[in-house]
Amino acid sequence: MKNKKMTRMKFILFTGLMTIMLVGCGNAVPDLTEDQSDEVAQAAVDLLLSTKDTNTRLVDTEEEGRIRAEKHRKEREIAEKIKQNKEALKNQKSNEENEEDGEAEGEVQQEEVAPVETLSSISELAPFLGLDELTIQSDGYTLTESYMDEAEDGEWAPYIDATSGNKLFVVHLIVQNPTDHDVAADVASMNTSFRLMADGKYGGSSLLTMLLSDFSIMKDTIPAGASKNYVLITQVPGSLESVSTIKLVVQKDDNTLQIGL
Repeated sequence: MKNKKMTRMKFILFTGLMTIMLVGCGNAVPDLTEDQSDEVAQAAVDLLLSTKDTNTRLVDTEEEGRIRAEKHRKEREIAEKIKQNKEALKNQKSNEENEEDGEAEGEVQQEEVAPVETLSSISELAPFLGLDELTIQSDGYTLTESYMDEAEDGEWAPYIDATSGNKLFVVHLIVQNPTDHDVAADVASMNTSFRLMADGKYGGSSLLTMLLSDFSIMKDTIPAGASKNYVLITQVPGSLESVSTIKLVVQKDDNTLQIGL
């Protein structure tokens, strides 16, 4: 603005000077000396240069204004994108937290509604082993540090002792032959394994023993209408005094039977 005022003043002064020099006080055109002509020419040059500079600056100012406006527009766009990105990240984090909370709640619900294990009856053991003419019943359990077969006529009978700090967990079974003829049973030759669990956390695979009553190696003939006693044995901690639940897991070939005793 200041440059524009300066330019106008120079132009007015120059115009007035030219008028005075050309017109003077009368109508005659005055003659100019060489020095005066030089001064007039120099003033004209200065005026033109001043006007040119002013116009250049005006053009530069408009260009700069356009550049500044474009720069501000881009800055606003960048700021808006940053804002949108922040909101998107915030929403994403909130969704992830909600999903984690949902998963945690789902886990809690899953624990609360854990499926109840369904166990088979002991009556299914004989058919599972292919002993279709026999029946098998459970006859309780014993916790002891040593177990011995019943001796007949004062003869020596085999026995088994628990290892240090443990007890023998002995499950008693009764094998009956309800038919009118003798039935042979050969569990020893079968591809079977037995596992005993007390209260769902104690026990393990049944022990292979020298006991004649060891059901896992049973090879015997049951007379018609008779029954015989057998056992399955594993070890449990010596501190265990009683058992609330007993599970017998029988594996035969690729098939499994879980029995609640």
